[in-house]
Amino acid sequence: MRTLITLAVLALSSSALAFPPGRHYFSGGVHPPYPSHTNVSYYYIGGWPVSDSCLKHDSDGTIEASVCTPLKYASVGIWEVPHNNCTLTVYEGSKTCGRNATKEVHKIPRGNSVICASTGAALQDVSVVWACR
Repeated sequence: MRTLITLAVLALSSSALAFPPGRHYFSGGVHPPYPSHTNVSYYYIGGWPVSDSCLKHDSDGTIEASVCTPLKYASVGIWEVPHNNCTLTVYEGSKTCGRNATKEVHKIPRGNSVICASTGAALQDVSVVWACR
């Protein structure tokens, strides 16, 4: 009996090691049709509508799809996605994507470049939602 329990524990622990925590695996090799996140770079100056280049880099990170994300940077460099058109919706005047915020939608075409987007966060509360279709 003790041997059977030991074998069961070993089998469960070895299968748990095959899938590291924090990673999402899809059965059958099927991946979602839209990306779940993208890489971003945060800047203190730049971005459209003023210009198409970001200046004074601060840091890098990721942004999740369809999640309201508060920002403290004036501009964000956001990667295009090769097979999807995306949008970055900026909510000026709200750190929670509130209804009373001024909403500005920036279209991000499919591709492999970085787009610089002005957020206005240096002057007011700002949050964004990134989404692809």
